[in-house]
Amino acid sequence: MQNTNGQFGMSKNAIEFINKISQDKKVVLCLFSNPYVLNYLTNTENITAIFLAYNNSDNIQSWAAQALFGANNISGILPISTGKFKPGVGIETPNLSRLKYLQPYEVGLNAIILSKIDSIADTAIRANAFPGCQVLVAKNGAVVYNKAFGYQSADKNSNVTIYDVYDLASITKIVASITSLMYLKDQGKFNIDTTLGYYLPNLIGANKANLAIKDVLTHRAGLKAWIPFYLSLINGFDDPLSKVLNNKRTEKYSIQIDGNLYLDKNYQLDDRFLCDYFSVDFSLPVAKNLYLSPSYIDTIYKKIDLSDVSDKKEYKYSDLGYYYIKKIIENISSTKLDRYVDSVFYKPIGAYTMTYNPWQKYEIQKIIPTENDILFRKQTVRGFVHDPGAALLGGVCGHAGVFSNANDLAKIFQCFLNDGIYGGKQYFSNETISLFTSCVFCNYGNYRGLGFDKRNTKSTKESSVPNYVSENSYGHTGFTGTIVWADPDYELIYIFLSNRVNPDANNKKIYRLDVRPSIHRVIYQAIENE
Repeated sequence: MQNTNGQFGMSKNAIEFINKISQDKKVVLCLFSNPYVLNYLTNTENITAIFLAYNNSDNIQSWAAQALFGANNISGILPISTGKFKPGVGIETPNLSRLKYLQPYEVGLNAIILSKIDSIADTAIRANAFPGCQVLVAKNGAVVYNKAFGYQSADKNSNVTIYDVYDLASITKIVASITSLMYLKDQGKFNIDTTLGYYLPNLIGANKANLAIKDVLTHRAGLKAWIPFYLSLINGFDDPLSKVLNNKRTEKYSIQIDGNLYLDKNYQLDDRFLCDYFSVDFSLPVAKNLYLSPSYIDTIYKKIDLSDVSDKKEYKYSDLGYYYIKKIIENISSTKLDRYVDSVFYKPIGAYTMTYNPWQKYEIQKIIPTENDILFRKQTVRGFVHDPGAALLGGVCGHAGVFSNANDLAKIFQCFLNDGIYGGKQYFSNETISLFTSCVFCNYGNYRGLGFDKRNTKSTKESSVPNYVSENSYGHTGFTGTIVWADPDYELIYIFLSNRVNPDANNKKIYRLDVRPSIHRVIYQAIENE
């Protein structure tokens, strides 16, 4: 180690500390110094490895940390004889295919062009498109841009950091449901070429039994878009004689439900199913101080089971199929979905902020709030899933419920770009990734992968992604104001996380200002202009 006078050495206290902790702990000693500091180490038998970094600069410290965790390979050898070590000794370690952290120029991106992202985000925040956001860009396996902008909520009391977690909304379909199906397929436990009824015998005889799973995952199974289950928890909502609803807005009927449908402002929630405190009978947390009777889950699935199915094989985006996908995964794995994805993917990959029900794990101040739900939960939703259907399942469903920061979400998608490998472990086969991310029914005008969204290459009109993205790219958006998109042709990942629904889900400015595609466009321009 180097002191302020440029002299090399190691204090007695430092040596004693190293010797002490290495007696009963696995220690990798990292020395940011020249090789001669090894002369001071007389007792190295208990040290697992010594990492000689030669230099104490910020860049070297960053590179060393990444190498130790497997983002870079290690292949150096000692050039001199020093202490107990002879020249030529060294340990080689492989690159474990983890994300690296580099500067844009190191992967061929123009940093000046990339900086335009800052102004797009700042402009959108000033226009109240969303309170704040996280933006991440990774290329060639390295994160080169990871920034937070704005505030956690519209009250502007707290700034967003890159460590805060956002409600991913429908990106849950990918990072929970689809990852699980891919993993189970590679294990030989799941067959994509089957029907819902094959895995859910209770559907046999119903209009959902023969729905092909491929059709469900590509939103061409004829399912309804969604069902507002929570409305049936309003006393009298399903009773036309109750007079809780009106087709005109008045002082009494002042809460708009949909179109020309208004709710009595003095409505009450059904206390047969909802309670403001936890008990054996009301054990499912829906929001802060709001608990649901587990018996209502049967009502939810019955409503889905009895819902209409269209005979047309046309694209219609639907969340309903993922309620069944959740059951399929849980039945095959004999594990609840949240526990399954946490143990199989999130923890092993190191995506530690990625989780269902973050209120159970993290300080509430690190969780970005979503909507001020004045109708159902009567509070600003924070730490609990925004989607009311997922909330009624205790926060865990196949279509919504997962939270994360941008960096941990990038790890999952980098695993896809690494042909299913991350941290030296194979999670998915390349064949399975190729199948799920391919455009299965493009010939029928359906531009979806199996769960993944795809660019419509037959149209020049841009939608959620710019025309710069390749035909092989894939990703997903989320209702709360999120998107993740991977492009294997460019080895590129783009992530944008926001809470555009705070405080009001009717805020559509993120679409009118074209925020997410505009940032995405800049990233490709930075590649082309380098």
